[in-house]
Amino acid sequence: MNKELSAQAKAALKHPSFESEAGMCQKFTRQCIQAVYGSRFDKYFEGSAYLTMLAFRRSPYAVSPESGSVVGDILYKGRKTSGKHGHVGIRIAGNCVAENSSSHVDPDSGDRDARGTRSINGFGAYELIVRLPAPGKK
Repeated sequence: MNKELSAQAKAALKHPSFESEAGMCQKFTRQCIQAVYGSRFDKYFEGSAYLTMLAFRRSPYAVSPESGSVVGDILYKGRKTSGKHGHVGIRIAGNCVAENSSSHVDPDSGDRDARGTRSINGFGAYELIVRLPAPGKK
């Protein structure tokens, strides 16, 4: 369980410096990871969530979806379920996923804000779990 990454993702949902434009799920996730780890995992990020999923799939941090996700996991969906660019979110407490998607409306203002949460079931089938070590561990 990666409580630090989960807490960062939850905080980023309301923080103005984190990506809030629809279609920028990978940028939002990368910003959360960088806030916790700095540039340590930048080498895995490619031009889309789908390509980044493929890069992480070859890493020691890849976990099979059959294992089940836990708080702090990064969940990747590929082209089968999320179009040509894929999709990514971060599992947070409460059986939810923090994400950047075109389907969110800010509950306070009513404005569209791509950042939001959905239930793990609402997020849908994911193809890869990335489980990063606790900050400070290799």
